[in-house]
Amino acid sequence: QAYLRTIANNLLRHRAKRGSTLIAEKSVELIEALDLPAREDPHRELVGREELEHFSLILNQLKPRTLEIFLLSRIDGYTYKEIARKLRMTVWGVKWHMVRAIEHVDRHRRAR
Repeated sequence: QAYLRTIANNLLRHRAKRGSTLIAEKSVELIEALDLPAREDPHRELVGREELEHFSLILNQLKPRTLEIFLLSRIDGYTYKEIARKLRMTVWGVKWHMVRAIEHVDRHRRAR
Protein backbone atom coordinates (compact mmCIF):
# COMPACT_ATOMS: atom_id res chain seq x y z
CA GLN A 1 0.00 0.00 0.00
CA ALA A 2 2.79 2.40 0.86
CA TYR A 3 4.55 1.42 -2.37
CA LEU A 4 1.49 2.31 -4.46
CA ARG A 5 0.97 5.53 -2.52
CA THR A 6 4.58 6.54 -3.21
CA ILE A 7 4.24 5.74 -6.92
CA ALA A 8 0.99 7.68 -7.14
CA ASN A 9 2.45 10.69 -5.34
CA ASN A 10 5.51 10.66 -7.57
CA LEU A 11 3.36 10.38 -10.69
CA LEU A 12 1.31 13.39 -9.67
CA ARG A 13 4.41 15.38 -8.72
CA HIS A 14 6.03 14.44 -12.04
CA ARG A 15 2.98 15.49 -14.04
CA ALA A 16 2.89 18.86 -12.30
CA LYS A 17 6.61 19.44 -12.99
CA ARG A 18 6.55 18.41 -16.61
CA GLY A 19 3.46 20.35 -17.69
CA SER A 20 2.38 19.40 -21.17
CA THR A 21 5.36 17.34 -22.31
CA LEU A 22 4.83 14.02 -24.01
CA ILE A 23 5.73 12.15 -20.86
CA ALA A 24 3.24 14.14 -18.77
CA GLU A 25 0.51 13.49 -21.32
CA LYS A 26 1.19 9.76 -21.11
CA SER A 27 1.53 9.68 -17.31
CA VAL A 28 -0.68 7.21 -15.57
CA GLU A 29 -2.70 8.47 -12.67
CA LEU A 30 -2.34 5.49 -10.39
CA ILE A 31 -4.05 7.50 -7.70
CA GLU A 32 -7.35 6.76 -9.48
CA ALA A 33 -6.79 3.05 -8.98
CA LEU A 34 -5.52 3.47 -5.45
CA ASP A 35 -8.25 2.92 -2.91
CA LEU A 36 -6.45 2.57 0.37
CA PRO A 37 -8.26 0.26 2.78
CA ALA A 38 -9.40 1.28 6.22
CA ARG A 39 -7.96 -0.99 8.91
CA GLU A 40 -11.40 -2.07 10.05
CA ASP A 41 -12.61 -3.05 6.57
CA PRO A 42 -11.29 -6.51 5.53
CA HIS A 43 -12.87 -6.27 2.08
CA ARG A 44 -11.14 -2.99 1.25
CA GLU A 45 -7.89 -4.38 2.62
CA LEU A 46 -8.21 -7.39 0.30
CA VAL A 47 -8.89 -5.08 -2.66
CA GLY A 48 -5.81 -3.03 -1.75
CA ARG A 49 -3.66 -6.14 -1.59
CA GLU A 50 -4.99 -7.31 -4.96
CA GLU A 51 -4.21 -3.93 -6.50
CA LEU A 52 -0.72 -3.97 -5.04
CA GLU A 53 -0.15 -7.46 -6.47
CA HIS A 54 -1.57 -6.37 -9.84
CA PHE A 55 0.76 -3.35 -10.09
CA SER A 56 3.72 -5.42 -8.91
CA LEU A 57 3.06 -7.90 -11.73
CA ILE A 58 2.79 -5.05 -14.23
CA LEU A 59 6.08 -3.53 -13.11
CA ASN A 60 7.86 -6.88 -13.09
CA GLN A 61 7.01 -7.30 -16.80
CA LEU A 62 9.27 -4.37 -17.65
CA LYS A 63 12.79 -4.99 -18.88
CA PRO A 64 15.28 -4.72 -15.99
CA ARG A 65 16.86 -1.48 -17.21
CA THR A 66 13.47 0.15 -17.82
CA LEU A 67 12.23 -0.95 -14.40
CA GLU A 68 15.37 0.39 -12.75
CA ILE A 69 14.95 3.78 -14.42
CA PHE A 70 11.23 3.89 -13.62
CA LEU A 71 11.84 3.11 -9.94
CA LEU A 72 14.71 5.59 -9.67
CA SER A 73 12.39 8.27 -10.99
CA ARG A 74 9.09 7.37 -9.33
CA ILE A 75 10.20 5.87 -6.02
CA ASP A 76 13.58 7.43 -5.32
CA GLY A 77 12.68 10.80 -6.82
CA TYR A 78 15.74 11.20 -9.06
CA THR A 79 15.51 13.66 -11.95
CA TYR A 80 16.13 12.37 -15.45
CA LYS A 81 19.45 14.18 -15.47
CA GLU A 82 20.50 12.51 -12.21
CA ILE A 83 19.44 9.09 -13.51
CA ALA A 84 21.37 9.64 -16.74
CA ARG A 85 24.49 10.58 -14.79
CA LYS A 86 24.07 7.68 -12.35
CA LEU A 87 23.56 5.07 -15.12
CA ARG A 88 25.99 6.70 -17.56
CA MET A 89 23.49 7.26 -20.30
CA THR A 90 21.86 10.21 -22.05
CA VAL A 91 18.86 12.09 -20.71
CA TRP A 92 17.14 11.19 -23.98
CA GLY A 93 17.73 7.50 -23.19
CA VAL A 94 16.20 7.93 -19.73
CA LYS A 95 13.16 9.64 -21.27
CA TRP A 96 12.83 6.82 -23.81
CA HIS A 97 12.76 4.20 -21.02
CA MET A 98 10.30 6.28 -18.98
CA VAL A 99 7.89 6.63 -21.90
CA ARG A 100 8.05 2.86 -22.44
CA ALA A 101 7.42 2.18 -18.75
CA ILE A 102 4.55 4.65 -18.48
CA GLU A 103 2.89 3.32 -21.64
CA HIS A 104 3.27 -0.24 -20.32
CA VAL A 105 1.74 0.58 -16.94
CA ASP A 106 -1.08 2.54 -18.55
CA ARG A 107 -1.88 -0.19 -21.07
CA HIS A 108 -1.98 -2.94 -18.44
CA ARG A 109 -3.79 -0.86 -15.83
CA ARG A 110 -6.62 -0.28 -18.28
CA ALA A 111 -6.74 -3.97 -19.23
CA ARG A 112 -7.68 -4.97 -15.71
